[in-house]
Amino acid sequence: IRKGRIVWWLEQMRSYPRSIIYFCGPHHILRFLGELLEAFGDREACVAREMTKRHEEYVRGTISGLISHFEARAPRGEITLVVAGSVD
Repeated sequence: IRKGRIVWWLEQMRSYPRSIIYFCGPHHILRFLGELLEAFGDREACVAREMTKRHEEYVRGTISGLISHFEARAPRGEITLVVAGSVD
């Protein structure tokens, strides 16, 4: 999907009131978090990595905090991203 289409799609989801779940590969998560930050603002979110496996990991915080976390420590494995719904 081209970047313009992703941004358009995220803009459509901005006011959705419920949590939103995305599945993302480790090589794309930083770019996708940046696009989410631009479209949604700095919402609460959780990255669940390798769920139901031996090395599962959960990182919670704001989208900008998750970006900082994964810039310092490269993500690996299957990633599920849960973003809080709109409070507007």
